[in-house]
Amino acid sequence: MYKKLFIISAPFIMLAGCTMMDFDDAPVVIPTEPLLTLPEIDAGEVAPLAKADDIEVEVIEDDTVTATEEGSVSENTLYFDYDSAEVNYDPTDIVGMFSKVMLSNTDATIRLEGHADERGSRAYNLALGERRAQTVKDLMMLRDIEGDRISVISYGEEQPVATSHDEDSWQQNRRVEFILE
Repeated sequence: MYKKLFIISAPFIMLAGCTMMDFDDAPVVIPTEPLLTLPEIDAGEVAPLAKADDIEVEVIEDDTVTATEEGSVSENTLYFDYDSAEVNYDPTDIVGMFSKVMLSNTDATIRLEGHADERGSRAYNLALGERRAQTVKDLMMLRDIEGDRISVISYGEEQPVATSHDEDSWQQNRRVEFILE
């Protein structure tokens, strides 16, 4: 009987003890030094984002922008890992190539079309496609392309380039396409 009474009353006794503490008299410590300090870095130590120096850019009479190189701008697709909007290392540096084209032709605009594979809900894939395109836009803006020259749209899973239900097809559908306008 006493054991049951003790088990029932113990939490109430502990709770009552906690309410008796007075926090108004507790000292407040405000740090005077920064919580995080960043090391000073010499500008010569910082690696460039990527290399795009070997690109020849030419503007054709009808204002169409093209570029030539081993990995050409005619290859206009950047692929992503599953459920990711992170841009992995790209040996052809497609973001750099399109950025260089945009820098050399100040009248050009670009549309970044984000896509996803069929896995996930329609709403989730639309959001994922937009995050992917926005990530690419942010990278281009880091390369001095004005944000108002870059539009972002997401098609989610609605425009697949491969319609099979296997990993190879899904990989082809996780992409951002660069469309010069």
